[in-house]
Amino acid sequence: MISLTEEQIRAIVVHNISRKREQYINVHFAVKSLPPHLRNEALRIVKAMVKDGLLFAKKGDCVGIRRERIDEIHRLLEVYYSLKGGKV
Repeated sequence: MISLTEEQIRAIVVHNISRKREQYINVHFAVKSLPPHLRNEALRIVKAMVKDGLLFAKKGDCVGIRRERIDEIHRLLEVYYSLKGGKV
């Protein structure tokens, strides 16, 4: 089984939201690329990210990135790309 830290899951979620051209996406699409055994944990992390103000909730299950927190978003994207072995 794959185990990821909370920081890595946050990075994957931010990447999945930012790669879409829409301003917000359904939360289930944000965690879709994660293995099934990590999705419940990822949904909990997404709720915490909304509570922390990194993401905003809209239209029920939809979430989007707060542009005011762009520095933290860039840091999480760097974590994602280092996880994938790519460059920013």
